[in-house]
Amino acid sequence: MSKLGALIIVATFAWTSAATADNFTAEGVVNAVKSKEHKLNITHGPVLGLMSGMTMDFIVHDPHMLDEIQAGQRIRFVLTQDSRGNLEVTELEQISVASSRK
Repeated sequence: MSKLGALIIVATFAWTSAATADNFTAEGVVNAVKSKEHKLNITHGPVLGLMSGMTMDFIVHDPHMLDEIQAGQRIRFVLTQDSRGNLEVTELEQISVASSRK
C-alpha cells in the first residue's frame, strides 16, 4: 500500500470517528411528559462525561417512547449527542414509580 493510500485510510477513520454520535447513560425522575413537543422534563443525576445533575427538557428520538411513560416514574435513559452537540433521548426504560412526597 502506498503512503498516500495509508494516509487516506487514516484521514477517513479520523473523520468518521469525529462525525459519530456520543452516547451517555443516566437515571432520573420524569416531571412532565410533553407529548406534543416530543419532550420529557427530567430531573437527573450527573451524566458522566457530559453534565452535572439538573432538571431539564430533553427531545425524545421516537415519540412512541412517550406512550408508556408518566410523570413520577424513575427512568434510565440514553442521551445521544450529535456532532453539533444536540442531545436526544434515544433509549428509555422505566425503573420504578417515584414515591410521592408527603
